[in-house]
Amino acid sequence: QSTGWHLGHTEPFHPLSRGFDTYLGLPYSNDMGCVTCSPVHNIKTSPTCGIGDAHPFSLPLYLDRDIVEQPADLTRLTDRYTVFATEFIEEQVNHSKPFFLYAPMTHVHVTLAAAERFRGASGVGHFQDTLLEMDAFVGAITGVVKRLGIADNTLIIFTSDNGPWEYKCDLAGSHLPFEGLYQKSEYGGGSTGKMTTWEGGHRVPFIASWPGHISPGSVSDDLSSALDILPTLAQIVGFTLPPDRVFDGVPLSFVQPANSPRVLFIPDADVEEISVFRWDQYKVYFATFSIPDCAGKKGKDRLHNPDLPLVFDLSTDPAESTPVTNLTKEFYDLLINSKNEIQESIDNTFRSTVDWRKDEKFVACCNPDAKYCSCSKFGLRGVSKKFYM
Repeated sequence: QSTGWHLGHTEPFHPLSRGFDTYLGLPYSNDMGCVTCSPVHNIKTSPTCGIGDAHPFSLPLYLDRDIVEQPADLTRLTDRYTVFATEFIEEQVNHSKPFFLYAPMTHVHVTLAAAERFRGASGVGHFQDTLLEMDAFVGAITGVVKRLGIADNTLIIFTSDNGPWEYKCDLAGSHLPFEGLYQKSEYGGGSTGKMTTWEGGHRVPFIASWPGHISPGSVSDDLSSALDILPTLAQIVGFTLPPDRVFDGVPLSFVQPANSPRVLFIPDADVEEISVFRWDQYKVYFATFSIPDCAGKKGKDRLHNPDLPLVFDLSTDPAESTPVTNLTKEFYDLLINSKNEIQESIDNTFRSTVDWRKDEKFVACCNPDAKYCSCSKFGLRGVSKKFYM
């Protein structure tokens, strides 16, 4: 695995305790520790150590179980990820081994930083510059796959974990056309992007490449989720998932034809009870809310009638501007029963756990005696010299 993790860096939550053979990356988001590299960009919080003291500890970079740099140099991070990922692929192919590379990139999450050759390259802004660097990282991985002649036997998936963080203004992307217009017109606005259950918060790109199995340029309208990746990979390699728990995902349609209608719950981190889900093209809300937008404005939160939830038809209204009003009682009953079935499944099955403890004794620290835990151990491990550029 290379790049981010954010499930915990202590035992037994570290990547090497969760099935990975090697790991290079940050243990959490790149805005959860201060840095000393320059230039870096964030909004409404300072990423720089010693300015505002928003983060008393600096951002660590791990190589396997060791912190090899703290604070991590974000301007060199993508280059290091690129070398680590491509050399990993080459090593596996040279030893005729199948491989799984999980590379959740730091880009384009704030704090934004890029190598010098990408700064100003877009001519538009810092976000676009880091987008170009991210594209180069993806291109390096796809390039080595092609160069080694394994493209026809390699599945590459590109996706994201959430929509743009509107609070970060021009340092985030655009969630158009998934605007959440009903929140803005009826409930006083606010952000309908990341951290909300409106479409702009979780509708993400998904691109898959597998020559001979996925037709080039093909597009699927099937309702799918990142939850589907695990059962998809399991089916491809012939692995039977553990029967003692319920998996919310299903194999993607290029592996197994999709069932219709599909019901898919949408996680809301702040509540235990399901507040929104998809039923095929319909988005069903039992509660709606927003978070502060770029201007700091937050709209009103609303609980909706549990017998008459708010329903949008995303096939005709992806901006969620106008609720559907011509639904029958029988259809509402179907939706409510679907919600109850989802809730029962969640309440009565195994749940994975993470370690997000923030006590000082659990903070990743390379050198407790140094200011901001600072250290650099590059050159002490038997990794390619290119890695330490």
